[in-house]
Amino acid sequence: MELELLSSPNKTQVYVYTDGSCNNKTKSMGGFGVVIIYDGSVYKISGGSYTDTTSQRMELLAVIRALRKVKKLGCFCIVHSDSQYIVNAVNEGWLFRWESEDFVGRPNAGLWREFLNIYKQFQKGVVVIKWVRGHNGNHYNEIADELARKGANSQKKLKDLFGWVVSHKYTVYIYRIELLQNGKDNHLVS
Repeated sequence: MELELLSSPNKTQVYVYTDGSCNNKTKSMGGFGVVIIYDGSVYKISGGSYTDTTSQRMELLAVIRALRKVKKLGCFCIVHSDSQYIVNAVNEGWLFRWESEDFVGRPNAGLWREFLNIYKQFQKGVVVIKWVRGHNGNHYNEIADELARKGANSQKKLKDLFGWVVSHKYTVYIYRIELLQNGKDNHLVS
């Protein structure tokens, strides 16, 4: 997934705007969008089309994809999300309590584990997660929203199969994405 150049604003820190898109009633066609502002340039990332998913999962996947891209830069990063679920989970400490409880019974445990894996690779205080009101005229948030909808409508279909199995002794983490193309299933397991 390559970064696509959009324009050239001021350069200082890394600013990121993320968004996820999905019809929660049908749990179909989810996508994510990311805008990265770095070193005087603006980049955009779009991905999808995930099936059997939710908006919360796509919002979280957008932040994960953004952090994967910016971790190599090694500088201060401000991530803007219109998902209070994500912002509060990190800023209110819920996520770290969930982690101490091994995510037992928590929705989106697989994605939260992936988020923490990347988040912890940054030095403490280097990544800040801020809330931005969605659909309220914020230019970069609007671009991220457009990218998420574009990702949700892409031709390649991906089945979202993050999951977990809980037993009395341990939690087994399962992550699988199926690429559905031309009637054939290609399974990618990691």
